[in-house]
Amino acid sequence: MHTINVLIGNSNPRVTNLIYSLVRSVCGDSMSVDCSRAMRVDEVLAQAVRNNFDLIIINPEDLCAAPERRRTTITIRQAVDAIRSIKTLRSAPVICVAVSPENDLLLSEAGANLVLGLPFNCEEFKEAISRFVVFPEPEVEARQTRQSFASAFLRGWEKFAASLSL
Repeated sequence: MHTINVLIGNSNPRVTNLIYSLVRSVCGDSMSVDCSRAMRVDEVLAQAVRNNFDLIIINPEDLCAAPERRRTTITIRQAVDAIRSIKTLRSAPVICVAVSPENDLLLSEAGANLVLGLPFNCEEFKEAISRFVVFPEPEVEARQTRQSFASAFLRGWEKFAASLSL
């Protein structure tokens, strides 16, 4: 089974769980979803640089700041810098969700592949995910199953024939 690696950057666990479940519903039974989560901007950057993700989903207006910062949330400028850094090192699509209209252009210019505004729309998000997720070819999987069945059948036949010749 094909696995998609997803990074979700968001400080609200309920929203993160919703995002994960929506990604999972788009992928269905055709692939598994391996999800990494980050609540702070420094965690998002560290994970995005260290790991090879197929998709990165960020809520830039709801990420926590690094622990040494006085503010608890990041500024939009910090989010823009983070997205620029990620896009210079990784080719994974970056989707920004729940973005205020005044920040839409800044995030797009920073390299976000898609910016979804407020209010958060589940159907719009699922449609966006389906554009970026590469689904395995059903024909290829069926062909592999047939080949494995055929090779298993032949191996069984050879064992049977060998047992008769004793």
